[in-house]
Amino acid sequence: MGRIELHFHLLPDVDDGPADLATALELARAAVRDGTRLVTCTPHAGFVEVAEIPDRVRELRAALRHAGVELEIRGGAELMWSDVPALDEAALESVAQGPPGGRWLLLEAPLPGTGTLAELEDAADELRGRGYGLLIGHPERSPDLVRTDGAVQRLLAAGDQARAAMAYPRDPARRRAHQAAVRGLRAALGDQPFEEAWADGARLGLDEAVAYARRSRGARGRPATGWASLTPTEVDVVRLVADGLSNPEIGGRLFMSRGTVKAHLSHVYAKLGVANRTELATLATPHLAEAGGPQ
Repeated sequence: MGRIELHFHLLPDVDDGPADLATALELARAAVRDGTRLVTCTPHAGFVEVAEIPDRVRELRAALRHAGVELEIRGGAELMWSDVPALDEAALESVAQGPPGGRWLLLEAPLPGTGTLAELEDAADELRGRGYGLLIGHPERSPDLVRTDGAVQRLLAAGDQARAAMAYPRDPARRRAHQAAVRGLRAALGDQPFEEAWADGARLGLDEAVAYARRSRGARGRPATGWASLTPTEVDVVRLVADGLSNPEIGGRLFMSRGTVKAHLSHVYAKLGVANRTELATLATPHLAEAGGPQ
């Protein structure tokens, strides 16, 4: 039985996917050589038009067939907590996985500067209320989890246990990153506390691991709207908008993709109740002046 990848950036020129079709085909060939038989293409929902994902998957599927690459692909998406309110039932269903009555979605744990686990919990509750199960992406990168002693170790152990039970090993590249993360966590926590946390995690089922991640959330540290609701990264983006920089220029300054800049601006617009860059710069100027002005 071949490997199944549930989270894979393979769509060409989409979000974090390969730059072009030729590169996507080569990446697909490498996946097949590694033993992968099926991947779910999961661009970040906030950085693409979700309605276009099925068509992009069909185009790539036809290209794979034409090139003789025996890799099955399916359409999906990685959701952030902030994507959920804007997605209607048709959009969610178009990127959901699993059989009727057991559909599930990939929901990303908040990365630095993108929200809290409390906000993740709200989104998770809404998706469950709409009838979907959840797979939480990248819990080890969530600051609230990292700040809780032993939390990441328990979740990594639970994930390893689940992969073993499903005969679903990590691919070699991700295995190396996983092993490096485990070594770093062991060094930070110490051998005995690490082993204890790891043993605790290995006893968790997937549902218990998700429940544990939700219990480990931090308190909301800022209001939901207004200038005070902005994260430090969002303030940096706003400052550069006020300086007149374009999205590609902001990305170059802050070492992030244009899609990430776009996502931050979308969050900023919603939090501040503005519709465009001109309104944003006008509203932000007095706040930036109080903090020392645009830099």
